[in-house]
Amino acid sequence: FFFKQKTAYEMLRSLVGSEMCIRDRANTNNKHTHVEIDFVMWLIQLLVWNLIVLLSKLVLYFISLISAGILESISTFLFRGIDSFPKLKLIIVMILVPCVMNTFQFWVQDNFLKKKEFDKNDQAFILSLIHI
Repeated sequence: FFFKQKTAYEMLRSLVGSEMCIRDRANTNNKHTHVEIDFVMWLIQLLVWNLIVLLSKLVLYFISLISAGILESISTFLFRGIDSFPKLKLIIVMILVPCVMNTFQFWVQDNFLKKKEFDKNDQAFILSLIHI
């Protein structure tokens, strides 16, 4: 319900996901039954993505180390009314906050990072890559 399924026209050949290939393979009446995947490009993208995630985690780790005192003061202030309910604090920290943050992350990715529309040159280029 949050995400729009991308079509082959919206994806470069090297970015076509496995669900796209499975859907195309299952639909034999479709004139776009063969999609080639560049596995080397896929592996490079996977490694780059993992490097980005690792670097972001390291940055957050060092920020939390540097600002540990401030973060402890903030958490003490926010949880001062529920000190006698450790399970509630655990639910808030381990379930509620990650759900809110992941929802925010997905919203940012869907609305700001994904290209919404393609001009005619982009469409022609993508169509040439998927061998129509």
